[in-house]
Amino acid sequence: MTSRIFLKLCAAVLGVLVLALLAVDFLASRVAETSYYETQTRMLAEKARLISSLGKVDATRIGGLAGAAAARITIIAKDGTVIADSEAEAAKMENHRDRPEVRAALNGQDGSSIRLSPTRNVQYLYVAIPSPPNVIRLAMPLVEVSANVEAIRRRMLASTALAFLIPILVAALIARSVSNRLGRIIEYAAQLAQGNFTPQQLPEATDELGQLGNRLTETAGKLRGMVDALEREHTELEKL
Repeated sequence: MTSRIFLKLCAAVLGVLVLALLAVDFLASRVAETSYYETQTRMLAEKARLISSLGKVDATRIGGLAGAAAARITIIAKDGTVIADSEAEAAKMENHRDRPEVRAALNGQDGSSIRLSPTRNVQYLYVAIPSPPNVIRLAMPLVEVSANVEAIRRRMLASTALAFLIPILVAALIARSVSNRLGRIIEYAAQLAQGNFTPQQLPEATDELGQLGNRLTETAGKLRGMVDALEREHTELEKL
């Protein structure tokens, strides 16, 4: 009886903790993803500004700069024409004037967007900055960003799971104590149901289980008194 109660209590507590862990994982993953995207966007913008400070970037220099920046670099004219690209032939690339990040850069602001690259068929994080008279755009494959986000998520999940170990141990100890007390009360109630009205001394406590045990003990005492009184009356009637 006690073991079954203990297992049920442990299962309930474990279920709650698992749900809490899943909630933490979901919320932390969203926060980590958003934070990482924002960080990468700022880093790409800073790299683009550093490249802009180097002066004119043409096809002969763009490959080396892209390697140093660990990002794809695209130089775009104010009419949207691609002047140079580190991973594709500029002459074969379509006009970029309508790209969201390019539009923002042409209006004098930093721009960013996430979408599928038509030349590489890969999801990219794009960041563009104004570099008069042109626009400098850096891009990073989302597969790299997603891999880093997943690594952060795993570390956060592992840390949260470790933090849950102490609550799990404490909950197991509490469940063991409650199951032992509840098991004794159930066994006592079963004895009362079978007609054994001998009062028993249950562990004293002021909580609900303690109050229940006290009520059972009081009930047993009253029933014992009633049985004794009936037996005395029966004995007197037999004498008469």
